[in-house]
Amino acid sequence: MSTPLALFNGSYLGERPTGIGVVARELYAALDHQEVPALWPQGLSPDHGSRGHLRRLLWTQRQLPKLWKSSGAALLLSPLPEAPLGKGVPAVVLAHDLLPLRYPQLSPLLAYHLAYVPLVLHRARHVLCNSEATAREVHRRLRLPLRRLSVLRLGFSPGLLKPMGLQRENSALPPTFAPTRLSLGLCAFGIASSSPRALQFRGNCPGGPQTVMPAFAAAIGVALGFFPGVIEAHGVAEGKLFAGAWPP
Repeated sequence: MSTPLALFNGSYLGERPTGIGVVARELYAALDHQEVPALWPQGLSPDHGSRGHLRRLLWTQRQLPKLWKSSGAALLLSPLPEAPLGKGVPAVVLAHDLLPLRYPQLSPLLAYHLAYVPLVLHRARHVLCNSEATAREVHRRLRLPLRRLSVLRLGFSPGLLKPMGLQRENSALPPTFAPTRLSLGLCAFGIASSSPRALQFRGNCPGGPQTVMPAFAAAIGVALGFFPGVIEAHGVAEGKLFAGAWPP
């Protein structure tokens, strides 16, 4: 039997995988299992709450280095930023995002996000990022050199996510309409609002806010009203939109 290329760390995957667990499962399913054998220890996943996290971190530091060494693999592949901190274990880890660093919250995992994860990323042989935005943030926030970052875009299962084949209705959008952050926000607001509610906004409206945006709002079923006297130059509009119905 040839020497494995890497040893896959499957300690995060539990019986009810969500998020990172699903990514770990699907990522390993796409690998050559002879080239990349896996470890699937039990009782270490988030299914077991804070105790599961703690047991997994202790197992990662105490047991995983020994198991990696005995496997003969050249690398350790971890589908999340968790790896032994001691020297001698060249790890390739997957960074999903740095939201807990950007928006820290007081929780039992605060030290994990603020100290452990950045240290793992700094000591990793290479960091795979699931988007270009994540790669940029890892580079800028943690100062990791770009040569140690690669983008591994997330995929999807065609058998589970596919077009429904519904006939599209003709759009009422004017020919001058161009997608903007504001227009996409209006669309999301209209879809998410099941009851009447209002949202104040300010944004760019190419083509003239008084003509383009009301037509777009009507096309997606959102009532749109501009505040008097605040339509400014350069296509900037400020107003209030109402999803569901106009207020009484």
